[in-house]
Amino acid sequence: MGGWKQVIMAKIELFIFIGCIKTETMMVSSQKREQMGDEGEPKEQPTENKVELEKSCEKLKGFLLLVGVFATPHFQKQSTLKQYFTDFSISVYKIVHGDKNSSLGIAGTVYRIRAMFRCLFQSTTKRTLSTVTASPITTHNTIEIPIEASIYHHKTAASLHSSFDVLEHLVSTYRDSRCLKDAKLFHLQTLKLGFHYDTFLCNTLVNIYVRAGDLVSANKLFDEMPDRNSVSWAALISGYTQNGMFSEACGMFREMMCSGFFPNHYAIGSVLRACQEFGPSGLKLGMQIHGLILKSKHAFDVLACNVVISMYGRCSAYSDCARRVFEDIESKNLISWNSIISIYSQRGDAVSAFQLLSSMQREGSGYSFRPNEYTFGSLITAACSCVDSGLCLLEQLLTRVKKSGLVSDLYVGSSLVNGFARFGCFDYARKIFEQMSQRNVVSMNGLMVGLVRKKHGEEATEVFVEMRNMVELNADSYVILLSAFAEFASLEKGRRMGKEVHGYVIRSGLIDKKVAVGNGLINMYAKFGAIDDSRSVFRLMVEKDSVSWNTIISGLDQNEYFEDATKSFYEMQRAGIVPSNYTLISTLSSCASLGWIMLGQQVHGEAFKLGLDLDVSVSNALLALYADTGCLALCLKFLLNARKRSSFMEYCHWGIICFRGHNF
Repeated sequence: MGGWKQVIMAKIELFIFIGCIKTETMMVSSQKREQMGDEGEPKEQPTENKVELEKSCEKLKGFLLLVGVFATPHFQKQSTLKQYFTDFSISVYKIVHGDKNSSLGIAGTVYRIRAMFRCLFQSTTKRTLSTVTASPITTHNTIEIPIEASIYHHKTAASLHSSFDVLEHLVSTYRDSRCLKDAKLFHLQTLKLGFHYDTFLCNTLVNIYVRAGDLVSANKLFDEMPDRNSVSWAALISGYTQNGMFSEACGMFREMMCSGFFPNHYAIGSVLRACQEFGPSGLKLGMQIHGLILKSKHAFDVLACNVVISMYGRCSAYSDCARRVFEDIESKNLISWNSIISIYSQRGDAVSAFQLLSSMQREGSGYSFRPNEYTFGSLITAACSCVDSGLCLLEQLLTRVKKSGLVSDLYVGSSLVNGFARFGCFDYARKIFEQMSQRNVVSMNGLMVGLVRKKHGEEATEVFVEMRNMVELNADSYVILLSAFAEFASLEKGRRMGKEVHGYVIRSGLIDKKVAVGNGLINMYAKFGAIDDSRSVFRLMVEKDSVSWNTIISGLDQNEYFEDATKSFYEMQRAGIVPSNYTLISTLSSCASLGWIMLGQQVHGEAFKLGLDLDVSVSNALLALYADTGCLALCLKFLLNARKRSSFMEYCHWGIICFRGHNF
């Protein structure tokens, strides 16, 4: 075995030395011709040297590839070797076409290839400094290499071999790291070893900076890279998307296209996710990228199409486009099915969601399209949107989930707990909650919400007390807890416990950090009839949102502080907060109770400007206002022009109109 190893290593070194010597010769000749050109003489093209160098390099490449295939069973770094061959070919091309700065690149790449093969063969035979002997099987001639080149090679071979081993160790150590300190250390070692020109290593380092969240260093390194490829661009675009910098991700994609690089499916997936979160302008760019995909080899790429489906699904107006993209995928995978089912579930179209589930099971073979936790999560959401048959669907899904062994899954279990609690099946919800191997704040909040909706405030409080040391509580947990106190059988006990929680959120600073907690306190005190406490909490809030204003206006109206409710409505407008349908309903109710028809008409005008006059609840409030104040003509006029109204409320207000008409 030792003989053929020596032969292969000798052959490799022979081609390497010839290639390097011819490279140096060509570069010296090129420099001389440039000097002659500067003196006014015409420059000659080194055609002969180019042809010779190309032939020598092609021989070296071919022989290295042959040896690489032969040594594949014994060699575990094929991917790295392939990258080196790619770098080698690029450097040869640039040198042949006159790029003087690429001589270092080809030399470094060639020596790295040689070091890899030395690791493989570990030849123990001592070589002379003056000659390298070719294979004794094919020839007995000796090819002499200049002594200067051989001395230079043997001086640098050991250090280059050592540098290669260190670099391989650093890559394997830090490539999965998310620590900025590790990224800086890896960057420093790369610079010290002189491999900062290597595209593969620079891409790896950009990825590490991205995972560490240092986009500044990643962008700086990207700008300093002498050579980039599509992986380089994809790494930075992905980094911007992962860190919520969607505008920068879209801008980088445009720059990539302008630079002449065609994106791979990783870059396409990242920029489409950025478009998905960027809003209307992002959707416009996403549609343009979709057109680009259709014209490229990625038109039938399932990964790219899945992201396109998700992007269109985010905007309800384009859900039909998502369905067309889904239908055009030739080889759908489970992610494709989950994406389209999720879209219909979010729209509340349970029929289409379950029809897709049936189609998925028909098209799937064996376990290829077996529903997973994401499939069940979407279907549970769809079932909860069905008022009549939702509970029946949930029970069927529970049976299927048990067969799949996913009852204890955190995601599926939380969805089931929330669904059954919403329909008032607390025995089911509590049992599933106890069967979950891992619980989090989402599952706890879901169970508490269901209990509060069914007026079981004491039980919801017990769940909170039991789980508060087992999960990481969030602001929603305290908001639900505050709403549970108003559902206590003993309102005095609920109010006392509510004040205790109020004191805790003040001491912990949570009331100033989360607006939702302050809103929950306002709502709790309003339900207890302690409107002064609600006003105090509202006044001391550092930041107020539309929910804060809606809650205080609704609380004032429910506690018959009608004038204060209307004043708060105008204060809200002066603060620059846009009223919602809930704001208008409470304000119109106060105007009706006061008999203030002129103020009610002004609120009607605000509703018309906001396009909320056709909202069913707002329409009913307007009908009640005009009927209660005796303005039957206005009531009839509005009733005839309204396009959407609740049938139950319509009959009620027709009764009010007839009653008022009888009095008149």
